[in-house]
Amino acid sequence: MIKLFNTFVCMSRPVSIFIIYAREDAATRDELVKALSPLQLQNWVQSWHDGHIKPGELWDQKIRHNLETADIVLPIISNDYFSSEYIQQIEIARAFERFNAGKCRIVPVIARACAWESDIRLAKLQALPPGGTAIGSWPNRDEALQSIVSGITLLVRPDHQPGLYTDIPSTGSGPLPWRKKHRLALLVSVILLVVLAGLAGRYFIQDGTPVNPTTILEFGNGEHSDFEKALSAGTIPAMRAFLRQYPDGIKAGDAGNAIQNLQKELDFNVASAFQLIEGDEWKAATDAYDKAFRINPDDPKLHALQEKIKRIRQ
Repeated sequence: MIKLFNTFVCMSRPVSIFIIYAREDAATRDELVKALSPLQLQNWVQSWHDGHIKPGELWDQKIRHNLETADIVLPIISNDYFSSEYIQQIEIARAFERFNAGKCRIVPVIARACAWESDIRLAKLQALPPGGTAIGSWPNRDEALQSIVSGITLLVRPDHQPGLYTDIPSTGSGPLPWRKKHRLALLVSVILLVVLAGLAGRYFIQDGTPVNPTTILEFGNGEHSDFEKALSAGTIPAMRAFLRQYPDGIKAGDAGNAIQNLQKELDFNVASAFQLIEGDEWKAATDAYDKAFRINPDDPKLHALQEKIKRIRQ
């Protein structure tokens, strides 16, 4: 049982996504990261781009390290993407080396209209949005981004059907290593064991007296509904309140993962705000601060950021 549990934990790690982009497409990068948030909150994906690099870190080393460990590479395609020497000579070149070795997938994301199919390597891949229609050509950008998330979801959802891979074919790379059939079967078996064990534990109170099964179902439905509400709120206090109500609930683990991911998002926005302030980019810094504040207004780092803003403006 311990061995099965360890295998389950290993398989449940989020899929690592590496985003390649030109500086001119930073806004599209941010939109894409935000659109992927629902998948990240479910602990299905963890995205990374060079905006996560902290002051004083070796940026080239960090980029290469995260590229080497990525499961999925999302190059944001535009004319600026093609004109970037670093992207062409370092990032996408290494990405295709790993792709050809079956170590990652590459899913091109077409940001702006360009002759992207002239790159034979990209032309062989199914791009997103579907049909390779650039995000900027859609009448509604939110719908374009949602179509991208839907495509990526087919690759990372633990309950997806193999037949759904037809939307994003596995040309040259084969199935993702952790999605092999025997591992998926093992995952399903472990989940069933955990659920049954949880229900069995709830069927008896500590003195051995049976509990009404209807009470169990009502508890499960209430917990699920409250979890969805906390998830929709997108704040750490909401998730913590849920955990206080259901400390040993079936969704307790998911709530803990959601808190971790929200904290990472908060930390990223605070770090970005500090950097943007140094560059006198006050509007962008304010936006980053507001995002962090919505996630958890009581975070100590926000107080430090407020003090820095006061000192600079005095």
